[in-house]
Amino acid sequence: MRRARVAAVVAMMAASFTGVSGQDWQGVIAQLRDGNAGKRIDALRQLNAANYVAAAPYVAPLVTDPDDNVQFAAIDAELTFFLNEPVDAGQSGSRALEAFNAGPLVRSAIREPEILIDHLITATADRNSRIRFDALHALGVIAESGRGGVMTADMVKRLMTGLQHSDPVMRAATARVLGRLRAGDAGDALIAVLNDKSELVEQFAAESLGLLRHDRAVQALTDRVAFFAKGERANEALLALARIAHGSSRALFRGRLADPDAAARRAAVEALGRMGDRASLDAIRNLAKNDPSNDVRLAGLFALNALGEPQAAGLALVVGQQGLGAQARDYLLEIGPAAATAVAAAMTTASDPRARAELTHLIGFIGGQANISALETMTRDADPRAARAAADALARLRR
Repeated sequence: MRRARVAAVVAMMAASFTGVSGQDWQGVIAQLRDGNAGKRIDALRQLNAANYVAAAPYVAPLVTDPDDNVQFAAIDAELTFFLNEPVDAGQSGSRALEAFNAGPLVRSAIREPEILIDHLITATADRNSRIRFDALHALGVIAESGRGGVMTADMVKRLMTGLQHSDPVMRAATARVLGRLRAGDAGDALIAVLNDKSELVEQFAAESLGLLRHDRAVQALTDRVAFFAKGERANEALLALARIAHGSSRALFRGRLADPDAAARRAAVEALGRMGDRASLDAIRNLAKNDPSNDVRLAGLFALNALGEPQAAGLALVVGQQGLGAQARDYLLEIGPAAATAVAAAMTTASDPRARAELTHLIGFIGGQANISALETMTRDADPRAARAAADALARLRR
């Protein structure tokens, strides 16, 4: 059964790439099984340089190769296969982390093979700390959540063991990745590490509980707000509660609309918008227009949209901007298909190539058949990044 799934994935991937001849492809793939680690690395580098995505299932076993250098090369190649934009190692020195930090829009439309996800999860328990770290973040980039993904309950359970790792960096990274993957089964385990010895673990556990909208975390997060009262740790819990948007938090957030801390005001505005709290509508309108914080004003647009006053066009204008762009992107992803018309309009009129590309990627995630024609036109955009984004968005909508 698994062999049949791998064959289907390979056929789809091969159809998307024509830069290497079939004969060359077979030879390089065969070299992946060579007994010499240097030759395996050479094959991986060739496939990586060519971005030969059809090789992804064949590269997957090398993610858990006995040789550390082969593992590094395999993880790096798999990242290349599943990114729609170039990402380098940056200041962190970890390409996997930089790709994860870039957000969900850098993930290409190619379906991930189950064998790759299986090996990446295995590698998160590797003896080498750097391989564990890179494999975990590569998993967070490549594995898709929801119906389109291949993550099973058993895979999530295996991944959750990282929450008990002796290394706090791994516990924190595991908590963060579980949130990105929307691994709902991890909710109770994330509550348990809200009291970890590491503040970083607590931070990412709170963030992920919010992303999972885990109702059973409401009391624990509310207790954290009461205990810390103000500052970053209180605000982390407030933002998580804002994402969960449980009715029992309504009074808490109404009281935070005038908080002197902008992060707390942002959380309050988001929460009350998601709750549909029309009693706070006038206050939210005022904050959306007059708050001194850009983050709060942007949250105000999101909340007004949730309360029935369409603001997707205003949010779309911010996508691609340094600083605020990611916040606007996440709001539009949450709004979903209802924002597609506004995003498409902004895509076709944006003068900044970076913004055009980001908006185009967004259409791939929230758009539909009505956007196909505009995307086909965008594939001929003068900016290569925008043109690539359009091709990837089309592939995502058509898969």
